[in-house]
Amino acid sequence: MIEKKYLIKTFYYPSVLISRWFSDRMVSHWVLFDNRIWNVVGSLAMVEALYRSGRVKYSEDLLENLISHFVEKNKFIPNYKEKHLIAKKVKPAFSVSFKDTLELFLNLMYPLGLKPFLAFGTLLGHERNKGFIPWDLDIDLGIIDDNIDFNLLVSALKKSPFKILKCSHSTVPFKIKCRLKGGPVVELVLFVKQGEHFITYSEIFGEVVERKRCSFALKKSTMEGVSVYVPANATRFLEENYGDWRNPRSIHHFLFDSQLTDFNSSLVRVCAKKYFFELLSNGDQKKCRHYLTLFKTKYPEEKFWKKIGNKLTQQLK
Repeated sequence: MIEKKYLIKTFYYPSVLISRWFSDRMVSHWVLFDNRIWNVVGSLAMVEALYRSGRVKYSEDLLENLISHFVEKNKFIPNYKEKHLIAKKVKPAFSVSFKDTLELFLNLMYPLGLKPFLAFGTLLGHERNKGFIPWDLDIDLGIIDDNIDFNLLVSALKKSPFKILKCSHSTVPFKIKCRLKGGPVVELVLFVKQGEHFITYSEIFGEVVERKRCSFALKKSTMEGVSVYVPANATRFLEENYGDWRNPRSIHHFLFDSQLTDFNSSLVRVCAKKYFFELLSNGDQKKCRHYLTLFKTKYPEEKFWKKIGNKLTQQLK
C-alpha cells in the first residue's frame, strides 16, 4: 500500500498551483464547499498549500469546514483509520538491539572528541524506565554546537556500518538521521547556543519553529551498561518537553503538550486544527477528548472550539 507521506506529496504540488492561481474570492468560496468532494489526504495537502502560499485564513477556514463536516454529519467512526485509511504502523522487530546500536554509534563519536547526549524519548527512558522505553522506535541524541567539525562526523558515519538517511546539519532542522542494518534509527539533533539558551528547530509547512530551551551542562551516566552523557538537569529538560514526565501516558504530541510551544503563533493555531481533523478522521476518541479540552483551554476566545465541543459531546463516549 502507498504510504501516506507519498500520497501527501502527490496531492501537494497540484494544490500549490491551484491555490496560487485562484483569486482570494475564488478561494474563499472554494474552501466552504461541501467537503464530500475531498478525501482526507487531499484535504490536508490543500491546507498546507494554502498556508505555504500565504493564505493562512483560507487554510484555517478549510480546516474548520472539514472538522464541522465530520461533526455535523456524524461521521465520527471509531477505528475509521483501519477501515478507510492506512493501517497503523506496528513496531518492527530489530535484529540489532537498541543497546548495541547506541554503543556502536557512540564509539564512533567519542574518538572524534564529540559528546552526544541522551535526549527526548531516550532520555525519558533513562530517567523513568531506567533503560530504553519498550515501545520506542528510535534513539534520540543531542549534540551541542561547539565548533563541531561536521565534515569529520559525516565522513566517519559514511565509513561506518551506519547508513545516513538525512543530513541537514547546516540547514533547518539541524539534524542527522542514520540507521544500522537491522537496528533502530539514530537521530542526532543539534542544540545551538544562543545566550543563556539552547535552540532546537522543527519545520512545519516549510516554516521554522524555534524551541528555546534552558541551557544545561552534561554529566556522565550509563544506559543499560553503555557509557553515556545526559543533561545534568534532566528533570528540567524533560519537563520542558513532556510536562509531568514521571507518569507514563499514551497521549503526547511534541508540539501541543510541550511547555516550549507558543500557542499565539498562527502556525500552531492552524496545526492544532489540522491535527484535530486527523484525529477525527482516524476515529481516535481518547485523543479527541484530550486535545479538544486542551485547545479549548489554550484558545478560550475562539468560538469554534466551544461550538465543536458542544456538538461532539454525544459522539465522544
